[in-house]
Amino acid sequence: MKTISIVVFCMLTISLYAKPNVTFYQEYADRGFALYADNHEVSPVYVQFDFVLRNLQVEDKYKRYYVIPPKSVKHKITSLVVINALDDYSFTYTAETNFGDPNHTNYDAVFQYYLPFKKGASHKIMEGYNGSSNTYAIDFEMPVGTEIHAARSGIVVSVEQSNSKSCETKTCEKNKNYILVYHSDGTFAEYSHIKQNGSLVKRGDIVEKGKPIGYSGNVGWSSSPHLHFEVYLPQQYSKRTLKTNFLTGDGSDYSLLAENVRYTRNY
Repeated sequence: MKTISIVVFCMLTISLYAKPNVTFYQEYADRGFALYADNHEVSPVYVQFDFVLRNLQVEDKYKRYYVIPPKSVKHKITSLVVINALDDYSFTYTAETNFGDPNHTNYDAVFQYYLPFKKGASHKIMEGYNGSSNTYAIDFEMPVGTEIHAARSGIVVSVEQSNSKSCETKTCEKNKNYILVYHSDGTFAEYSHIKQNGSLVKRGDIVEKGKPIGYSGNVGWSSSPHLHFEVYLPQQYSKRTLKTNFLTGDGSDYSLLAENVRYTRNY
């Protein structure tokens, strides 16, 4: 009997963020293969496989995606089981990956975020919730080079700062620069349109709320200088943006932010 194992592997991201640093591999197991992953990221990563199987079947074939815990080594994902031991078998696959855990729904809905700029500064909300992007995202009017401060403590999972192009159409969305931060409750914060080489942090850095992380810009799908800020939970092929409360004034009060209103951070 001749057995054949062919693995064609392709990492595909399903968002505009850099791909997570995950390694996939397989080992021979009883009646087939066991598929494993090493997740080198500080956040969970989820993956969906597209298998092409010959005389093999996926052990949990109805599962839509798999979640790999952060900083995990040899995390078993699934098994590929031989159907007929007398015949040859082979497989190929592609893997689509993204940051986060789509199963996670328990987050801190009343967390009070810092305004994402320095103490003493004030900025106007260009676009509020359910604006042109139809999401719970906020655009702060900011001149290019304005210092961006972390709205919440977390760990940086991805940074893109190499782009310089901008335009007013969706074609430029792929050119956006951003800082992506993972929070302790499983949410992510995206700070985008930062200037070229405008990040003060790198992947893996721990950031503290209120501390500087970068400089605003006008890069990507953007018509004028501003900071785009959103908090979200990952979902399969998409994300669920969340309403966020911000501390305002001297920090003794908080609220959702309203479009065309200028807010000051005096804390």
